[in-house]
Amino acid sequence: MTAGINAAYLGPIVSDYLKRYPEVQLELFCTGRTVDLVEERFDLGIRAGTLADSSLISRSLGRVSWFLVATAAYLKKRGRPKSPEQLKGHDCLFFGSGAMTVVLHLVSGETTAQVEVPARTLVSDLDVLYSIATAGLGIALLPAFRCADDLRARRLERVLRDWNAPATPIHVIYPSTRHLSPKVKTFVDHLQARMTPPPWELGPLP
Repeated sequence: MTAGINAAYLGPIVSDYLKRYPEVQLELFCTGRTVDLVEERFDLGIRAGTLADSSLISRSLGRVSWFLVATAAYLKKRGRPKSPEQLKGHDCLFFGSGAMTVVLHLVSGETTAQVEVPARTLVSDLDVLYSIATAGLGIALLPAFRCADDLRARRLERVLRDWNAPATPIHVIYPSTRHLSPKVKTFVDHLQARMTPPPWELGPLP
């Protein structure tokens, strides 16, 4: 099986599967590149983002919401932005690489905003980004699975809570030409059951 990097939400799901099926061997290859499942002989893949057209069979695993978050200490010191435009006056922390100016797309009801925000920090690893955000060093855009528990525990707070970044779809995919073995089928079924709804959506968010 293959998945992208920064897929920590799979940890408890895979752990539960291994406990349920102690005789199964499982290889999970996490990489930032797009893997050719057929050519590289992987049984299935988990992909985040919009899928390209292909002959692969896909099943939806839900969507990941992204939240603008910061610590109470940072917001007390620097103030709370009242609009997307005011993010330009804050230390903003983003996931990604390349240009240090991020074009942020946000939606509030029927209103959309596109703001070019300079990044104080740009990080290609969510764990590092999370650590910088929880240290109180700025406003971060984090996926729900990485910050939901902190929001519930009030270690982090939502910023511009009426504005939402586009959610990221997640799918499990596998070759249509390959017969699913019982082991692979049980994992796909387990994955869909544990992701309906996604675990980070269990319980209300403040």
